[in-house]
Amino acid sequence: SNNKAVQIYSNFSRLINTIFDITKDDIDFISNCHERMKQRGVQINSASSINCPNFLRKVKEAGEELREVVAEGLSFQSENSEKALKELARLMKNGSEAASVSDSIPKDGDARWDDLIWGHTQAKEDVSPEVLLYFSLSHYFAQYLNITLGTEYGLEQKDDFLNVLMDLVLLDKVKTDQQFEEVFEIFVTTRHSGGLEWLIVGQVDVYTEVARNEVI
Repeated sequence: SNNKAVQIYSNFSRLINTIFDITKDDIDFISNCHERMKQRGVQINSASSINCPNFLRKVKEAGEELREVVAEGLSFQSENSEKALKELARLMKNGSEAASVSDSIPKDGDARWDDLIWGHTQAKEDVSPEVLLYFSLSHYFAQYLNITLGTEYGLEQKDDFLNVLMDLVLLDKVKTDQQFEEVFEIFVTTRHSGGLEWLIVGQVDVYTEVARNEVI
């Protein structure tokens, strides 16, 4: 329904804007989690090599001027929004075409697929519109920030900002008041079960464990 779409958009906007509430302690916490994941060999499900803590530090340094950039992207009113939507359409179209002729299953970390957006081709047949809306909004905003902020912020690959989103959702899940439980469930649920499978159990386990150790 329209109401649900508005709610999802509002939820997504609030999630994006949490980058401005991140504290130095939060960034250190995320950094510790990434270090622990590396030690354990937890492979993140994305075509990205971004250093998320560094990105968040840059956001903190930039401060208020970045709020305008984010607001323009979320309102779809800048020239870069239009470019991002065109790039999103191109990457999804290329992903659909490649998936229709390929005999291999798309996966991240495979050079044949890392420059395409293909998740929609692997979605469950009766996947909910809500899941597809989160998928499209997330990929649109990743493209928008790649175009607007780019390499100065470490944004180059198609999934770079998606990795930042995962950290924001995980931080909310284990350290704050779980405002984004719906987003978390969609990100962590497998494609086979109707989700996006962008978060993996290993990431959630590490975040939960590091948060628990900090409380003790």
